[in-house]
Amino acid sequence: MLLPVIGTALLLGTALPAPAQEPFEVDGLVQGCTDGGERPGCIFYADGARWIVDQGGATPAAVLAAFAALPQNTPARFAGEILGMGDITVEVTLTAVDPTGLDPHADLRAGLQGDWVSVDDPLAAIRVDGSEWVNLYDGQEMDQNLMTLGAQCADGIKTDGPAITLQMFGGTPEDQTCLAVMDISASALTLIHLPRGNMLAYRRP
Repeated sequence: MLLPVIGTALLLGTALPAPAQEPFEVDGLVQGCTDGGERPGCIFYADGARWIVDQGGATPAAVLAAFAALPQNTPARFAGEILGMGDITVEVTLTAVDPTGLDPHADLRAGLQGDWVSVDDPLAAIRVDGSEWVNLYDGQEMDQNLMTLGAQCADGIKTDGPAITLQMFGGTPEDQTCLAVMDISASALTLIHLPRGNMLAYRRP
């Protein structure tokens, strides 16, 4: 169960440091690990936040190896200690990662992965990579978002089917975009932007 102090900070969009070595246990989704780049380590998503585990931190090598062996989007239970947090980012060390197999939106999540091109404007596209949703225009990244799937929008707007809530990295946590999934197949995706109601149609490139 996520500690209340995290939810409060994320809701308010503050960047207050959490108490050192604050224990946590939370269910989330594996994003993946990297040995290169500016910040080698692992990332998972849970409770509307990006959780970062640095490779050079106090997380045991065996726990990092177990994390790295899990495929992207694997639902798992993560336990460890909180080091700090920002807008929608939590920095942690891990003591355990255990696959749970519980993802009620696994089929939709799998179907959304990859590249999509707008039917109305071929220069507009999206790329879904795990729990990350990137909007592109003419091949250039416009913004990167945390994608959360649910039975309705995260802000409570009800939909006739599953909903996609997007929260832009670096933006205000309360500023969210909700897309109702009207239809999805291997080659086509139809969404409705809520509450505006305009339809967005995509195809595979």
